[in-house]
Amino acid sequence: GQWGAEITETTEGSLYSGAFTWEMPEDIRDIDLVMEDLDIGAFVSETHQEVVSGILANITIIESNEYDAAIYNAELPQTLCSDELIPVVTLKNYGTVNLTNLEFTYSINGGEPAVYSWTGNLAQNATEQVELPAYAFIPSDNNFVSINCSQPNGQTDQLPYNDNFSAKIPGSQTFPEHCYFGVQTLGDPQGITWNITDSEGNIVAEGGPYNDNTLQLTELNFPETGCYNLTLNDASGLGLDGGFYVITDESYDPIWMGGDFTYVAKAELAHGMVVEVPELPSAEDITVYPNPVIRSASIEFSLNAKTRVNATLYDVTGRSIMQLYDGEMNNGAQNIHMDVSGISNGIYFVRLRFNDKIITKKVMVAE
Repeated sequence: GQWGAEITETTEGSLYSGAFTWEMPEDIRDIDLVMEDLDIGAFVSETHQEVVSGILANITIIESNEYDAAIYNAELPQTLCSDELIPVVTLKNYGTVNLTNLEFTYSINGGEPAVYSWTGNLAQNATEQVELPAYAFIPSDNNFVSINCSQPNGQTDQLPYNDNFSAKIPGSQTFPEHCYFGVQTLGDPQGITWNITDSEGNIVAEGGPYNDNTLQLTELNFPETGCYNLTLNDASGLGLDGGFYVITDESYDPIWMGGDFTYVAKAELAHGMVVEVPELPSAEDITVYPNPVIRSASIEFSLNAKTRVNATLYDVTGRSIMQLYDGEMNNGAQNIHMDVSGISNGIYFVRLRFNDKIITKKVMVAE
């Protein structure tokens, strides 16, 4: 996402590792790039503003190999409720030899791996979107997707670290029959379109392009029990350019907020059906008192088991104002203190993440 990679394991002694790709331009602000003069910096932040640690290191330059295929990216929904998934991956050839064939192996939730043989003709640094055949599985509260590519042109891949892609996709919460879909971009509203379709591909709601940058709310009615598909497009590739998208209830209280994306965001939305979920708090189980908030308030809820909890305060534009809590909580009654002294009056949203479940509560600050 635009804020980097989320690190979910932050206990003492834990190690995070990952592979990242940056397409080097010829110049930055009219200054030519010289690979030998580049360094790389990495940092960890607790919010989008506060850096808690970082490091600067030299770059080791590896010459191109003849056979080096990579899974550059994967287009997957942010939540799941259907019993099959069609992964769309971006295949890239880093090798000097044109890529004409390779094998994809993929699975969900540790199921029997599926194999797909791809053929084509990719020159060095060329990419192609590949739609893999549908994979059947039983959705759960956490779904683990694993995709691997191998045997470029029937040869051993000479740089295998970029052959793998994995993701954890939570099961969809259950949405009410009547709600609203809202989207706000800080970029070009003419490039924003979206639709929600049923399992047969019939459109049940859609919107865009828009003429201004205000929050656009569209009434959403799910006609029957089932799993629906949300697709949000931003032609600029900037993922709403700092904006946000949300589903609210009939009182306009957010019940789901979408994640970061570039050109396309997708999510599966369940209505009238329950995807297996852990016993975590619901919106009705969480109280913010007092609300309206004068100087400070308490966020109260109860947990049935040890749970990873994050609480963050956002303004109506989706900008993070402050992190209220981030860590593990034991079972039992819990209380998070929220100090809003110094914050302007208005409407704000507290987003609470319990493991992979997100709940948003609207609060009014009246200092």
